[in-house]
Amino acid sequence: MEPPPEASTPRRLAVADLLRLRRPTTGASSLLSPSPSHSSAASTSQPRKKPKLSATNPAPTTAPFAPIPHPVLLAGTLSLPSADACRNHCLSLTDPSSAASVCCYLLDFDPAVIGREILVLAWNYLPSVRQHEAGVLEAVRWRLAEAPGPVPVPGLSFLAAIPLNSVDAEPALPTRGRVFGMVRSVSVVFSVPHATQKSDLVGFIAEMMCCGCRQCKLSQPESDRGHKFEMEKFVYFVDLASRWRPVLARLIGRPVSVTGLKKKMVSVGKKGSYTMLVSSTATMVSWCPSYVGVPPLDELPGKCSGVYTGVVSGIHMQGMLVELDEIVWLLIDDKRLVPSHSLRVGAVVCC
Repeated sequence: MEPPPEASTPRRLAVADLLRLRRPTTGASSLLSPSPSHSSAASTSQPRKKPKLSATNPAPTTAPFAPIPHPVLLAGTLSLPSADACRNHCLSLTDPSSAASVCCYLLDFDPAVIGREILVLAWNYLPSVRQHEAGVLEAVRWRLAEAPGPVPVPGLSFLAAIPLNSVDAEPALPTRGRVFGMVRSVSVVFSVPHATQKSDLVGFIAEMMCCGCRQCKLSQPESDRGHKFEMEKFVYFVDLASRWRPVLARLIGRPVSVTGLKKKMVSVGKKGSYTMLVSSTATMVSWCPSYVGVPPLDELPGKCSGVYTGVVSGIHMQGMLVELDEIVWLLIDDKRLVPSHSLRVGAVVCC
């Protein structure tokens, strides 16, 4: 039996090098084929039929990815979107040495990776069809450049803080509002006029099904026992907190704790005023990595329910009509919901 071939040392690929690519490209830190016992289900499944309707997207979204013929290793720091970020408000992979950055979508997302350097071991790069836009990087396999480990909340091992902002240990009295619940939906980033400021307020709203037990109302939860997510609440992440949208969007269906919130009266046209929880400079978001017993989204109270995960088999009407698995149609009827530039035939979508 011949010994397996030795893996060559992967070449370092900078983010700036990635941005110079003009066609869909895929790369990996190792070109060794996996053993048959670990091969993916996709390699043994029957090939999919072609969509009945031809996709109307430009060629880069449907063209095959060109592989780099030698091992490459891509590294960078995963950051929240900046003020001049793309219209999709994506996370970005930044090269500190050159300040070059690219929109980045991580499979197996872990909130603890925000602000830390990662090594991308396998990836797909989809350049933008628009001028002066960088495209998007799909990180299929990745790991932290340093030893992993979530940032613990002081005194609690049940929650892990997301490193979004440095906050005071004890927020001021007006910002003692808190919620603990499961993220159900996240709105788009939008702007509204402000009564006392010249500039508009920019932010997004997260819908949460919260626990109404006495402990969760007064303090942080210490365990995953005794919680019932039955109270619907809305949290308005505004100003700098609006950069957190890609993080909250990836935590849909997961329980999170949000502290340091203010209570404000919000007027909605002629429908009256409502009390809403609004973020502040003291807001902290924590999530529960090992929480068990979370009910599926379609079992929570509410009129809208149902979750579907499928593979994109067709894209039509500039991304407003998406075909999944050749049997399901996803219609986006709100033009403010800009299709993600990572949307492509072959991508996995959960809706």
